Amino acid sequence: MAKIMGFCNLHGSKQLGPLTENRPLGSTSFLGRYALMDFTLSNFSNSGIDKIGILVETNPRSISKHLGTSNVFNNNTKLGFEMVLFNDKVSHNPLYNHDLHNLKANDWLILDHKPDVIVIAPADMLYTMDFRPVIQQHIENKEKLTLVYTRMKNCKTSALYADMVTIQEGRLTHMVQNQRNQHEGDVSLDTYIISRSFLEMMFEKGPQISATYGIKELLRYFLSQGEETFGTFAYKGYVRSFESLESYFQQSMEFLDYRFRSNVFDPDWPIYTISNNTPPARMGEKAVINNSMIANGAVIHGTVINSIISRNVVIEAGAHVENAILFTNSRVGKDVTIRHAILDKHVRVEKTKALIGKETPIYIKQGEKL
Repeated sequence: MAKIMGFCNLHGSKQLGPLTENRPLGSTSFLGRYALMDFTLSNFSNSGIDKIGILVETNPRSISKHLGTSNVFNNNTKLGFEMVLFNDKVSHNPLYNHDLHNLKANDWLILDHKPDVIVIAPADMLYTMDFRPVIQQHIENKEKLTLVYTRMKNCKTSALYADMVTIQEGRLTHMVQNQRNQHEGDVSLDTYIISRSFLEMMFEKGPQISATYGIKELLRYFLSQGEETFGTFAYKGYVRSFESLESYFQQSMEFLDYRFRSNVFDPDWPIYTISNNTPPARMGEKAVINNSMIANGAVIHGTVINSIISRNVVIEAGAHVENAILFTNSRVGKDVTIRHAILDKHVRVEKTKALIGKETPIYIKQGEKL
């Protein structure tokens, strides 16, 4: 049986404006109780991959804080692990701080466990996928690398930083960043199934071609030279790409609709996250709640409509929260109106009686008092 190792790749994740100034996208809160990388880690766990590395580009403290000391994403609590991997030597230089350098700097993990196949998947693409069929195809076809891609519409306005791929007779022959000039096309999910020998070759050849090339750039180079073609696997499920504050807000709100939510939350495919010892949410006698997600520990005395309320949020009597996302430990005071806004952790809005966004959501940074 082949040995498999998974890596959640936080390199190259898109910046969500002020939301990711002090945290990587992977640890950014989603739907009031998850971090975005929880979906990738759950894909690994549900696919039977219990040896997991997390390739961190910046702010490793935020990732370590989210993971804590527990082994939440592992069924094999004896031999499995979730290892935060950071490349201190180049962390100060974005030009060299890429996924391939991170893997090379931490290749002791690969040397120790000797996986036959490495699965690398991002956190800025949200999808639920069983990796076992693509791994099986990769092994049976004796591929060096297999790319997972999907057919996507609206490529002029979504997946703006993703790679458009050309597939000929099932082979990957070309990759280029989305030029936003076609409505529909095949889009890379930045998900790679790689044989260990090929990864080791990339470690060796990568710096000879360009020390600034990560995995994606190196694949583009190989394809452009006509030296290689690679295997492909078509994913046909739900996919969303997070690439701006606006897309984060829109796709969070989308989950309030059961038709979208049911594409991801399946009883047979659990999404794991870190548990917190918080009491159930509490609603006052005059609380009004409609079409919203309310996390444990929240206390609601006012009105909440079409919103996502995280743990330990307090909404006082007379307050009105609509089309908003409130992060952990935020507080909305008496008779305050919040509409089309994102409140980060520990925000208190008490003296300002109205925060109303228009075309783009208002963002209030962590710890602000208004």
